[in-house]
Amino acid sequence: MNQREIAKMKMYPALNIFLTDPAAALIIANDNPFKAAVIEYGAKLLVVNNCAIPLSIDNTVYSQAKTDAKGLMADEAAALSGRALVALNKLNKTTEAGQLHIFASDYMHLSDPEAIALGQSAHDLLAGAAIFPFISPDYVTAQNLLDYQGLVTTYSGTQGTSAAVHAGTPEDLKNFKKAILAIDGTIADMFLLAASYKKEATSAFYSAFIAQSTIPAVHVSHTSMSLLVKRKTDSTIITGASASLSNSKKTGTSDASGIIILDQIRHGNPTLTIKANGLTDYSSLVHISSGQDNHFEIFM
Repeated sequence: MNQREIAKMKMYPALNIFLTDPAAALIIANDNPFKAAVIEYGAKLLVVNNCAIPLSIDNTVYSQAKTDAKGLMADEAAALSGRALVALNKLNKTTEAGQLHIFASDYMHLSDPEAIALGQSAHDLLAGAAIFPFISPDYVTAQNLLDYQGLVTTYSGTQGTSAAVHAGTPEDLKNFKKAILAIDGTIADMFLLAASYKKEATSAFYSAFIAQSTIPAVHVSHTSMSLLVKRKTDSTIITGASASLSNSKKTGTSDASGIIILDQIRHGNPTLTIKANGLTDYSSLVHISSGQDNHFEIFM
């Protein structure tokens, strides 16, 4: 369960309270499709809550300060490395450029000791004789590196851990993510149905619905991707299909519902490849947004 999903689990019940309030019921009294969606939402909320129970979080030593410090270090490491990469590429110094980690997720997905080590390594690499003369002062300055070293030191010295410990099995996690997709689908339907309430007489209800269904802003260190794989000929689901991304070692196989979930992946525009017995391989560029729920319906 990532930080965005945790934020959703706080939003879902609040939205349900709003939708089942007598005042809301009065406004949608004659709107059968919306009322049906509210009932469906309540049922799916029960499923989500039940699926979340095995994934309860042990926050015994979790520290928000540690997580925040990690994020600041990761963002600055990525920013400075990205600037250095531009400079080194202009000089055709591919060997040096290949040592840089230009994505914040490269640091964020690691355990604290590993992230600290990589963060310090990024500083030492940029400050070293093999790179610094070619990036300073136009791309990265000595002061930039001094400030960045301070972020590494702060992160290293902050007490606690940035990783919450999750219980549950991989199957529990898959069931939870499927439940999230299902309830988000109902919310998407309600968004479309709610558009008719923008008119002046019911605009307050519409604005309140939008506010209640907005996911709180969170710092997301990982990105996830879900795929629904179907046959092009008849739209039936495909089980046992394998998926891979060109920028990740993560792989997945479609389950009995045709769903594949790839968690903790890098954002960007990688090539998605899906293979299934008896069908032509699927291969296409996909855009994966950082910190979003990236969902794709694939036809083979």
